[in-house]
Amino acid sequence: MKATATEIVRHWSSFLAKVQQGFTIDIVKSGKTVARLSPSTGFMTGQELAAVLRRQRPDSETAGEMERILKDQENHERSVIDRH
Repeated sequence: MKATATEIVRHWSSFLAKVQQGFTIDIVKSGKTVARLSPSTGFMTGQELAAVLRRQRPDSETAGEMERILKDQENHERSVIDRH
């Protein structure tokens, strides 16, 4: 999700609610990300995250991206283990 600083200021409560739901908002200026508004690490339990994910509509593009991220993480973990 992207927004300008002006949009953030004008609709602070709405954007804050999105962040509380787990979304990250890129704050852009002239089309470039200059800052990021994101949830605090550890702000939700695994059960809360599962509830958020259950409310999301299926999206094949996002599912593919998540699969790629998980494979990348798995490969990274293997390489770390192999180095030790």
